[in-house]
Amino acid sequence: MSHKSGQAIIPFPLRANVLGAAWPLLLLWWAEVLCRQAGADPPPSMRLPPCQHVPTIDGEVKPGEWDEAFAGFGLIGERRAARYFLTYDGRTLYAAMQTELPPWGRIDGKIRRLPFEVFQDDHFELHINPPREPEDPDKAYYQLVGNARDCFWNSQHTEQNPGFLPFNGDWTFRNSVKDGWWTWELSTPVHALGKARITPETTWGFKFVRCWHQPHAENFWPSGGYFDRSSYFQVALDASAPVVQLEDFGKWWEGRSDIVLGLRNLTVRPLAVKAFFRLEGGGTEARTLEQEATLAAWDPAASPAPPRETVRFSQSWAAGKEASLSLRVTSPDGQKVYFSDVRPFPKPPDGPLWVAAVEKKEEIAFRAFFYPGVSRLRCEVSFGHLKQASAVTRALLVVMDAGGGEITRSEATRFIEGDADPLIPLPPGLPQGRYEVRLSLFAGDQQVAGPLTSRSCSRRPLSLNLDVAARQLAITVQEGAFHPDLEDVVPSRLAVVLHGDHERAPVCQDPGERPLLQVW
Repeated sequence: MSHKSGQAIIPFPLRANVLGAAWPLLLLWWAEVLCRQAGADPPPSMRLPPCQHVPTIDGEVKPGEWDEAFAGFGLIGERRAARYFLTYDGRTLYAAMQTELPPWGRIDGKIRRLPFEVFQDDHFELHINPPREPEDPDKAYYQLVGNARDCFWNSQHTEQNPGFLPFNGDWTFRNSVKDGWWTWELSTPVHALGKARITPETTWGFKFVRCWHQPHAENFWPSGGYFDRSSYFQVALDASAPVVQLEDFGKWWEGRSDIVLGLRNLTVRPLAVKAFFRLEGGGTEARTLEQEATLAAWDPAASPAPPRETVRFSQSWAAGKEASLSLRVTSPDGQKVYFSDVRPFPKPPDGPLWVAAVEKKEEIAFRAFFYPGVSRLRCEVSFGHLKQASAVTRALLVVMDAGGGEITRSEATRFIEGDADPLIPLPPGLPQGRYEVRLSLFAGDQQVAGPLTSRSCSRRPLSLNLDVAARQLAITVQEGAFHPDLEDVVPSRLAVVLHGDHERAPVCQDPGERPLLQVW
């Protein structure tokens, strides 16, 4: 699926349930706090040559297709296998990621009406920080998120605002779930990334993330904060460098490390390199290995794939102990570093490797609320877990006042995997008060579910007071305005200070409390 997306995603999406819509941003912020508290080794880095044969972006990692690409293995502190690939040519960036399937062979996710909702599914993420010249006005970096149903969301971030900002990306994105792996491939012309350029000796930053939805588990490589670009995988573009490919780290959670390192030379001349390994911790003395190799030259006309040299490093330590592995690939004199990484092996997590997701009950999720404004009601309907879900052809929605009298009615006939998001226009002059919506589902003329009644929602206004001279905007949210869920999460008043510059100061905050939101 090719995506030319321009969704206006703002730092705090104005959805009916504010916290529900913003939970991915809150998770990213909290993860960054934890990473900063834990401290970090220098980020992994490498020098990467361009590929001569570009991979086909079809959601399948075929044999030999990524032979000219960097290949990584494993996510920080994660026992379940993951692989990721990265390469480029004169104008396009290519990336892929794979994760082993759970024993039941399914990936949790569905076709989403709103791209931002892929955060609610099992998903992959790729964070990209292009190189920028000091005079470049655009210094944005990018976050790409996709689920297994080819639903894709992207955003850009800036130094002034690390929140979600609109981005018109140009991506080719494909998935497959087969042969024990979930595979995700993408490509983008680099010009679409704020007019970035493929220039020798410039350095790009990358971060690979994989998230399980049920139960929640989020793992990444390298470590460090999501918005801390200094912790990203630092990739310098260098046509003379070898290709580094990590195939395995072994069962580190059992105190065993079996490193398989592949090296390829894409140049027409032999290339001498040295591999260095050092294992520390684990209740034992540090152990090192140095091994030199000469990588054969490659003639693409004579061989479809560059020759490969394999280096192995196997060590063991006390199971349950923390350890770390330093890995470097350099020139023989050590002066030029082609690849460097310090991989932590933390104390293994407790519990089983896989936990089956709880089967969702055969039920209907339904709620109604005033948004946007108070001239219409928005309803969220989800009945995909019903046995008769595929037979449903329409949903009847009846708006009632507090006394049960009918105000208006509407029908929804367009569903995506049992989900709908209809809007119900309300009669002009409808007074303030509390209202309910009654839902019934039909297969043709036959009613198959309902009626279900939503929680009552209050129709009350939002008042705005703007004092331009004082550069302050006072927003008063009356109790229960728009949606009953907000009664517990929205403060009674938000003070918004209007800034005409880019001072790093909170713009939206609950008086007397820490900032709730920063806008730039």
